[in-house]
Amino acid sequence: MKKTVGFILVLVMTVFCGFSVCAVDNAPADYTVSASQTQLSVGDSVTITITINAVKAIGRTSASVTYDTSALTFVSGNGATDQGGVISIELPNGLGTTAVLSLNFTAQATGSAAVNVTRCSIFDAFDEAYNIDGSKGVSVEIAEKTEATTTTEETTPTSPQTDANGVPTQGVLVDLKVDQGSLIPPFMYSIHEYSLTVPYDVEKVEIDGKTASTQDHIWYTGNPECVVGRNVRTITVTDVNGNETVYTINITRLDKDQQETKPTDTNDPAALTSSPDDSKSAVTTTAKKEKNIKDTLLPALYIVLIVLVVALFIIIMWIKNKASKKKKPDDKSDKQRSKIKVSGSNTKKKKK
Repeated sequence: MKKTVGFILVLVMTVFCGFSVCAVDNAPADYTVSASQTQLSVGDSVTITITINAVKAIGRTSASVTYDTSALTFVSGNGATDQGGVISIELPNGLGTTAVLSLNFTAQATGSAAVNVTRCSIFDAFDEAYNIDGSKGVSVEIAEKTEATTTTEETTPTSPQTDANGVPTQGVLVDLKVDQGSLIPPFMYSIHEYSLTVPYDVEKVEIDGKTASTQDHIWYTGNPECVVGRNVRTITVTDVNGNETVYTINITRLDKDQQETKPTDTNDPAALTSSPDDSKSAVTTTAKKEKNIKDTLLPALYIVLIVLVVALFIIIMWIKNKASKKKKPDDKSDKQRSKIKVSGSNTKKKKK
């Protein structure tokens, strides 16, 4: 019986362990590392972008990045904290399937400088962690800064290349707003593509971009009126030298039968203000989470229930057999006592 109970316990633990492994392996993801430019001069700025793509929604991301402090100076990054050559990144993602992490550096010495991602993890909507295997990085070459030749011709005064936060002072957007929903990922000047999902009731989406310089020219394409399905809007920023930077927004308008789950942007104070639409979205999100939990847990619970029923049946049969074994010796004693009585009666008869 001990072996049977032990077998049942091992079976239950195997079911739960197998269920846990399936949950961990159910959200594969990968990432890439790229640089805005790989050939630099001393004093130039460079943006390192880490793009994470996952099968399921990403609630938040976590990463560790190392860089060469002798050649590069860390300037800024979304959710990034520098610890002298090691940068830790903790960033909410708003439940999109793509996460973009950007780090800004300034070249300070000549030579080759590497920026490597040593650890990268994502967390789903239930804050379950998934580690992405593999260390990746990018290398940049830094050369001496060449002095511009002076001329007697009048030139238009130019602004510094970047401001104190490492943001270019011309040719880019420094702000991008939409009047419906929230951009995914949150806006950053170095991220050039975004997605936006709106419910069926939204027929029009207005976008508004702010350029880094008043001398920049901004041009919008695409129709503010949204059809059901995919709609593409672009914003092109052209600086005084004719350099263009294009930002793309992929807008998805849901049909009548679809329900929208709005991701919450923790960096937007307006997103924290409750409204009727936000309440409906929160209810929908909760219902979906409960359904996912039920769909995942019920098969495992059914297996455990079957195992427990089998175990109970075995225990009952064991108790029943034990009771029957105890009862047999008593029956033999009763028979022996009956024989003794009978023999005693015969003896008395013989004496008479």
